[in-house]
Amino acid sequence: MLTTTVARGAIFDLDGVLVDTAGHHYAAWREEALHLGLDLTPEQNELLKGVGRMDALAIVLGLAGVPVPDDGGQAIAERKNRRYLELIESLTPADVLPGARELLLRLRAIGVPTALGSASRNARHILSLIGLTDLLDVVVDGTVVGRAKPDPEVFVVAAERLGLPPSECVVFEDALAGVEAAQAGGMRVVGVGEVAMLGGASFVVRDLSEIRPEVLFDVTAPRRHLTAPTPDVLRGAPFHLDDDALAWVTSTREGLSLEQKVGQLFCLIDLPATTDNVDRAFAVVEPGGYLRRPAPSHEIAELTTYMQAKATVPLLVAANLETGANMIATDLTSFGSPLQTAATGDVTNAYRLGQVCGTQARAVGCTWGFSPVVDVQLNHANPMGLTRGFGSDAATVASHGAAFVRGMQEAGVAASVKHWPGDGVDDRDQHLVTAVNSLSVDEWEATFGHVYRTVIDAGAMTVMAAHITSPAWSRELRPGIADEDILPASLAPEITTELLRDRLGFRGLVVTDASLMAGMQIPMARHDMVPASIAAGCDMFLFTLDYAEDVASLLDGVRRGV
Repeated sequence: MLTTTVARGAIFDLDGVLVDTAGHHYAAWREEALHLGLDLTPEQNELLKGVGRMDALAIVLGLAGVPVPDDGGQAIAERKNRRYLELIESLTPADVLPGARELLLRLRAIGVPTALGSASRNARHILSLIGLTDLLDVVVDGTVVGRAKPDPEVFVVAAERLGLPPSECVVFEDALAGVEAAQAGGMRVVGVGEVAMLGGASFVVRDLSEIRPEVLFDVTAPRRHLTAPTPDVLRGAPFHLDDDALAWVTSTREGLSLEQKVGQLFCLIDLPATTDNVDRAFAVVEPGGYLRRPAPSHEIAELTTYMQAKATVPLLVAANLETGANMIATDLTSFGSPLQTAATGDVTNAYRLGQVCGTQARAVGCTWGFSPVVDVQLNHANPMGLTRGFGSDAATVASHGAAFVRGMQEAGVAASVKHWPGDGVDDRDQHLVTAVNSLSVDEWEATFGHVYRTVIDAGAMTVMAAHITSPAWSRELRPGIADEDILPASLAPEITTELLRDRLGFRGLVVTDASLMAGMQIPMARHDMVPASIAAGCDMFLFTLDYAEDVASLLDGVRRGV
């Protein structure tokens, strides 16, 4: 049994530990082996587990008695990988192995840092498919390291990126090569699978549901703050930051005081749109962004320039760019409503709407569009969607919403798809009351789930969390939850963290819808509501009644550990 006082970090293999793609690998290798005259058996396939692609090819060639081709086997390996990639596209969050998601969530809750250590070059894509990306602080895969297991490189690098010595890390492995790699790197190993295959492990469990992290890890060590995006997250979709951009983000964040970091979580509104109003806000603490209300373009550009000149961190300058750039500058183009573009039946028009919004708004300093509306108008009496969205057909909403996102973001303006987890079902208005998305889990998956997965895959950089509850999902993710504890997405961690981030794999920024709406203010006192929204998984808080008071509430929440 492992000791309990020094284990401080967890490193996970992918295949056979978090998800089982062994069958996909086997099917792809078996097809290639048949071309070589070998009917690869399941027993022979065991030799391929936990090793890199080219090492696995060498084993297959040896079993087949076939010499290495002139190209070193590259063509075979690439063909196998293409077939494997086709097969894994069927993976969903439902394919996560028993106990894996729950263990990762528990480790995050108790402050134990986590990493993936896998030889697979497809690891990040698989994590995205199964919705585990945001539950791992570090990802080290075949694109990062060059030597496959049993070489310890992948685990040693993972420990380094966690900032821990190897001796303080526990590796979870299902293959003998992985066990040997972890031991060679000076780490302890929990085997996942059959004892007969993993005899070298410190101990073996059937699956991760048998792990008790409070026993295995030292939870008395100082807790790491895990809410800030890790470099590995920022390198991937939707931000795709390079080394220079990551260095700027890291140095800028590290240079901010706690109060300055809290200020960055607020997006204010420019009412009144005057320099005096901006000066008063900055005197409290520099905010992270502003929503600009429509005005003549020269006025928008002048005040935006003034704001940015005052800011030490570039402001996110937002606008409700739903029908055209006229929604930030009254003398710019009004293209047409999203419903009009959908009525043409040509998705190119949705792309052009996004393109016009982005290109012209960017010219007056806008960098963030609170659009597109990707609600599915399932209830004709719903007062929010109307012509603002792309209609009542989920497939149309998904394709047109994704096209709009691409058009606007290619013009240099980040999209914010709304209203998560989906408006268009209730006949009530979240401006006046907390609204309800009453669909079952299956109904939601077939409509809003399809829409959000599509726009996330299209690269949407931000999502707006609305003041809308999803009772079915809250009960699915929080069995036994009381009715009075079911909160809107802007305040519900199970909806905005577990569903949006963990299951759908969204890795961008989440902003609340306007905090002045009754739908957000009804569930709890504002002093509690402000930090609760951030704790639920929102990254920015939209609008304030009293900026200084809301900043104080959020600071108090941070200090109380909300």
